[in-house]
Parts: sequence; structure tokens; C-alpha cells
Amino acid sequence: MAHALAIDIGGTKLSWSLIDRSYKIISHEQTKTPKKIDALIKELDKIIRAAVNSVDDLDGVGIGVAGLVDFNLGTVVAAPNLPLVGARLALRITDRFDLKCSMDNDASLAILGELFCGAGRGLTNFFGLTVGTGIGGGIILNKKLYHGEQGGAAEFGHIVVDAGGFQCTCGHLGCLETRASGTAIDRAAKKMVEAKPTSALARRAQDAPKGITGPMVFEAAREGDQDALAILADIGRWLGIGIGSLINVLDPELVVIGGGAASAIELVHDVVREEMAKTVINPRSKQIPTAISTLANRAGLLGAAALVFEF
Repeated sequence: MAHALAIDIGGTKLSWSLIDRSYKIISHEQTKTPKKIDALIKELDKIIRAAVNSVDDLDGVGIGVAGLVDFNLGTVVAAPNLPLVGARLALRITDRFDLKCSMDNDASLAILGELFCGAGRGLTNFFGLTVGTGIGGGIILNKKLYHGEQGGAAEFGHIVVDAGGFQCTCGHLGCLETRASGTAIDRAAKKMVEAKPTSALARRAQDAPKGITGPMVFEAAREGDQDALAILADIGRWLGIGIGSLINVLDPELVVIGGGAASAIELVHDVVREEMAKTVINPRSKQIPTAISTLANRAGLLGAAALVFEF
């Protein structure tokens, strides 16, 4: 059975999996992402060489990068936390190992993973958001990732939903990412703890070196803490506004919500849908389903494998 090597190059973690044609993950490993380009390329060479030696039928390499990627050239255009800008990784790997290699944005690949292995199986047109520290996304159009003319499509975290609001890491004000990401949850939780120093959330944060964090909020919300649920409900409202606005543009079959905060968003899924319904223009769009991803951190790697197997 054919295999693909799927690699995810994140700002802090470098992970990779050997995946067979049925999308079964055969092996998985992870290390810290090297901070310098030479060290990163050396590590990638090591990973690929090990994969080539472990199977006789490696079809190719799929790479997801936490940054803006020119899919056609296999070039990293922008990557705030990686030393890869201008690097033509895909071409280098093809030349060095005589292997097919494709590269794309990590969030987009997570949505591609949904097409072949998750909530989007059997569908033709849908989009998804990955909600984590920031917000990324991907658009599936005619069963393929849509990249746009300049390769910058699906930057959903940077649609403006709150003009004049909080400043985003991109420099603009009021991006969806400032209102509905893990960073937004952290900010809201700190404000809640300051306002309610005797609350259960505040007690959770007392012995934590970094104070209150998103995972603490998630845990408290799952246990029914009303302050934590209120924080997530506010996140859900903004996310619903963003999703509704995107539906007005894209009119999809489905919207998938994935990423590290997906399980927390599931607790307020009804709030997301309520705000989405208020935002959409077409009454029929209120019935467009939204699904919480069940692929967790496998989504991007499965999408990277799909680059090898399907395109």
C-alpha cells in the first residue's frame, strides 16, 4: 500500500506522520522546531531520509506551514514565527530525494483533511475555520483547496467584525481573531478574574505561574462554571458573526470548526448558530450545518497526506 510522509512545521513544534493510502496514521513523531533555517532543513532531510528507508512505496511528501504559502511555487511568502520566508522547500525536497512534494498553509490543510477524512467527506463546496491561538481556515471549492489569485485566500481570522476594536497581531483593528480566538479567551478570562477575584476561575489561577489560561477556562466550562461559560458564549457570539458573514459570501454546503479550541466551542455551539442565523441574509442559509471537527491535531497531517494522494 502506498504511503505519504506528512509534515507540519509550526512555530514551536515540528511534527510528522507516515500515513497509508487508507489515511491510517502508521507512525507519528514530534520535536521542537529549529529556529534557524539551516538547522530546520537538516532536520527535514533527516525526517525524509528515515521515511524513505522505512517503506518501499513512499509516494511523496506533503508539508503544512504556519504561514502564507505560494502553493504553485512551493514557496513560503510570510511566516512570522519561522525562518522560512523565500524558502522553496518543495522544489528542494523533490530535487534532493526524487519525490513528489507539495506544501500549503497548515490551517488550509486541516480543512483539506476534513474533505477526505472528516466532516466534509462526500461534499463539494464548504469552508472551515481553525480556532486556536489565532484563527485560520480553508475553502474547499469543487473538492479542491481554493487559494485565490495571490495565494492569500481563507485568512478568516482577519476579516473585520469589530471596527475600531482590539488591535490584532496583523496591525489592524477589530479582526475576528481578536474576538474569537484562544488569545481572545485569555484576555477575557484575565478581565473576569480581575473583576471577580473570589470567583472559582480566580482560585484556579492562584497557583498557576502564568495566571488564568484558555485551558483552565475550558476545564471550568466543562464542569459547569458559569463565568467560564459566559466567556465562551461571548467568543461564540463573535465567531457566529464571522461565520455568518462568510456564509453571505461563500454560500457553502457546510461550515467546519476545528483547531485547538474546537472542543471548547462545542460547549457553546448553539450560541454560534444563533448569532450566525442573525447575520446571514438568505433565510435558507440559516439551515447550513456547522460541524465541530473530530480530527483534532490529526487534521493538518491528514490534509498534507491528501496533497500527495489526491492531487
